[in-house]
Amino acid sequence: MGKSIVTDIAEKIKKLVLDEKMKPGDKLPSERVLSSFLGVSRNALREALKTIEAWGLLDIRQGSGIYLKDPSYEAITVPIMAYSVGDKDTLLELIEARKVVDVEISALAARRSDDKNIIPLTEYLDRSKGNAEYFSKDGASTTDFESLIGTIAGNRILSSIQEATHVLWRSKQKEIGLSSTHPDIQYSEHMLIYKAIVNKDEIAAREAMIYHIESPLRHLDM
Repeated sequence: MGKSIVTDIAEKIKKLVLDEKMKPGDKLPSERVLSSFLGVSRNALREALKTIEAWGLLDIRQGSGIYLKDPSYEAITVPIMAYSVGDKDTLLELIEARKVVDVEISALAARRSDDKNIIPLTEYLDRSKGNAEYFSKDGASTTDFESLIGTIAGNRILSSIQEATHVLWRSKQKEIGLSSTHPDIQYSEHMLIYKAIVNKDEIAAREAMIYHIESPLRHLDM
């Protein structure tokens, strides 16, 4: 079945969900009702529903029905990973995406940090100082650091988008064989970001995060 048909049905289902103000956990109408309401065949509807389920937006329970899921980063990463390839162009696009998401999250964290919510970030830096093995080759450790910043920022939507870009980043980094920046360099870059957040300096937080995200460009001929 053509992708345009599936996409069209998916858009109609999304409109239905929005129009009815449905929430995660709500049950959608039956296949029979949906196919009649949307004006599509049962086979076309099933194909579209399977696709939407693969995106992480629906939970199709045999004998029970179709339920709306709480959107997660998988709803973003699955479609992208299906069509992207492990090349440097994709990595560059991810760097651009992270410069939009992680940079603004850092600024929000600087604005909203306090003595309590900064503790996990402080503990992270204490554990990683002088510990080369703490920094994983696939970049998971540094994105863990940024995820902690996302928690301080306190925006669930941005955190979900951030997690999606991090999953894609680690996947593409591994595919093209891009090694992580030296642990000492990562630590020093993390400290610059941390100090800006502690000092509630949004401008410095943005600048430090941009410098950190662009680190692979300084260590790889791209």
